[in-house]
Amino acid sequence: MPGRPALREDGNGRSLRVAESVIHKQLVLGELLDLTSFTNVCRTFVDLYKVGLKVFDANGTKLVDMKVASGDFCAYMFTGPNGRRLCTETVTHIKVRPLEAPNAQPALAVRNCFSGLRYLMMPILYEGDMLGRIIFGPFMPEEVGDLGAELQALQGEFDLKKAKELIDRIRRAPETTVRRILEHFAKLVDVLVFTSHKAPASSTSRASSRATGRCRRRTRSSPTRSSGCRSCRGSSPTSSPPSRTSCARRSPR
Repeated sequence: MPGRPALREDGNGRSLRVAESVIHKQLVLGELLDLTSFTNVCRTFVDLYKVGLKVFDANGTKLVDMKVASGDFCAYMFTGPNGRRLCTETVTHIKVRPLEAPNAQPALAVRNCFSGLRYLMMPILYEGDMLGRIIFGPFMPEEVGDLGAELQALQGEFDLKKAKELIDRIRRAPETTVRRILEHFAKLVDVLVFTSHKAPASSTSRASSRATGRCRRRTRSSPTRSSGCRSCRGSSPTSSPPSRTSCARRSPR
């Protein structure tokens, strides 16, 4: 089973746990990436495109969480019970919604917030394994441009004028533009994951080859000890009995 040490039997039929090869080890996104460098890359994208970004691993652990202008609006939505409930539903959805595609290709998914904002999600896949997910948003789709119908229905709970002022601080953009940004970022993550995984695997393979080469050289260079007389080999009293033929050849005539 992936992620667990392999079991092998010794000569007495007992099971022994054997350390996993780096090639077969279950991949964990947070262990593959240099999180400090990766966070700096994420910050560059967020500063450039002004859209929030989150990255979770396959277990739901948050690796990156960067907001752009949405903090005040989301905090205001949490002041009302219905707003808090709807916000929590949205956050849970983008975190755990299945993103696997039938053909093991990245499947971009959309989540509309009750407020009218939108999130785009894409899985991080490596050789068919789900390593995590990327979430871009929230952003205001250019084709929407106003408060969502569900939020407008909560006018007794929120000051809609204030809500509009806060939501207008969040970037407005066509969904097609944000899709291209997300796809570009996902390709960059794929490259980082690929290089991070291949580096230790290649290092392990080279170390194994070097060790095998040393063993072969030692085997070739080690002389085979043959039995002989004590005078020519300096053998100890515990040596094997000398061969009459070899001793006869070495004896002076």
